[in-house]
Amino acid sequence: MKSSSAPLLKRRSLQKTQRNSPSAQPSVTSTPPSRSSSFALAIDLPDELYETFAKDELIGLSGAIVAERPTGFTVRLNIKHGPNTEQLIQAHDLRNSEFGLEFDPEHLKINVNRVEKIWLDLVFETPNFNRISLIDLAFSKRPRVEI
Repeated sequence: MKSSSAPLLKRRSLQKTQRNSPSAQPSVTSTPPSRSSSFALAIDLPDELYETFAKDELIGLSGAIVAERPTGFTVRLNIKHGPNTEQLIQAHDLRNSEFGLEFDPEHLKINVNRVEKIWLDLVFETPNFNRISLIDLAFSKRPRVEI
């Protein structure tokens, strides 16, 4: 079976302030670091992702993140369906600036007809006195290859 990755978004830089954007662009919410030990950035994924959501597809995220000092970060994919929210979590470190990962929702107990929203949380560990730049983030989904 032929498998191709179709990007949902064109590549673009994420900025601190966001202008009125069409639904095909993600919205970004951040929690400013204080004296806490982590910094969270929430990204709403495009409506077309949840409108066409299927459990037999992989959701991908690739990008480049540059930090002054190496730090760990966690990527959490949240899928809201009805009153419930399911999460898929992956932990990474910033030894290399470029990364790529995939989330497989096949094992989740989700009613695909009730999916209302999908968003991504990036949680950076020990962000204090560390400049972290999101250079590029690209989201994609593709069918899972059956073996």
